[in-house]
Amino acid sequence: MIEAKRAERRARERKLSRAAILDAARRVAVREGARELSLRGVATEAGFAPAALYGYFRSKDELLLALAAEDLSALTRAAREAGGFDAQRAGRKRNARCRDGRALRRRRGRGRARV
Repeated sequence: MIEAKRAERRARERKLSRAAILDAARRVAVREGARELSLRGVATEAGFAPAALYGYFRSKDELLLALAAEDLSALTRAAREAGGFDAQRAGRKRNARCRDGRALRRRRGRGRARV
């Protein structure tokens, strides 16, 4: 029982630390640009030892991908809440236009293929 609570607390703390690192990375990227972002700069901004970040992200690229994924999720959530995006409806429209690829093959016979 105690071990389960301890593991739960550690997971919660790790999630909070990861969020703090991502927030710090976002601030550094805004201030200095994504190209100039470094794990050392992010660690300083977040108040972590530089080596500690490697426990959360293997490289600068992985950190930038995590930032992009988080931003994309936020955009998707905002679009859904605004009623501007319905993944099922979008999928049905795409399937109706190109059922089993037949529409694409027909277009190829007429010159340029369009996707």
